Amino acid sequence: MQKTILFLSLLAAVFILHACNNSSTSDAEANAWITADQEGHMTLLGKPVATLEDLQAALYDTISRMDPLPDSIPVYFKGEVLMGMRGEIRTIIAESLARADARKACEAVIHGFYTWYGPFAETTEIDFVDDAGAHLKLDTLKLDAYLGKFKATGFVGEAFMQGQKAFYRNCEKLWQNEPKDEPPSCLDADPYFCAQDWDLASWTKAPVTVDLSGEEASAAMEADTRVHHFNLVKENGKWVISKLGCDM
Repeated sequence: MQKTILFLSLLAAVFILHACNNSSTSDAEANAWITADQEGHMTLLGKPVATLEDLQAALYDTISRMDPLPDSIPVYFKGEVLMGMRGEIRTIIAESLARADARKACEAVIHGFYTWYGPFAETTEIDFVDDAGAHLKLDTLKLDAYLGKFKATGFVGEAFMQGQKAFYRNCEKLWQNEPKDEPPSCLDADPYFCAQDWDLASWTKAPVTVDLSGEEASAAMEADTRVHHFNLVKENGKWVISKLGCDM
């Protein structure tokens, strides 16, 4: 039912755009602006549409703010009203498609990160924990080299880097009160999979829910039977992870 309502909202938008268009666009061309298959997958202006609840709400809001027309004048003859709506609806559609693209980009970043990190976690030889003394401590040079691998992927941003350094510094404080021959705090499970074992496929393919707020986003993904949360920001025109892990 929800997809039906959204689809009808899109049809209304396309109808108004077509009614306001003074060019020789044919009906066939107008119908090609929006498509939907039997599974409910929709495209608008040739681009896939992920979710359009915001478009539906915006369309209703636009219509509700229109000045009422005299009953004797059909709405399709009120050209100036339709022309005004055309600009607003085109803006709404463009913004909605931009948000859909942003959500897909955020999902791709999260999946891409785990596609890289899964093999890296199994093969990295960088050990940034120094066990030479009475208690464990950080080897900061090796930690920088380790985190540098993350930065080089392009999936994480500066906030992630600073957050991880702070995380491990706090871990080091805990280690000073722990016997080094026992499982240390922070290292008893993988800090990004939140477990000792994981199903990598679930982390690289699971659907991601994204909530956008300007150039920041919060995301959630269910992997290994648990919901995990992420923060992302836009840096230099690209979405990157600013925070993830088991402490969120």
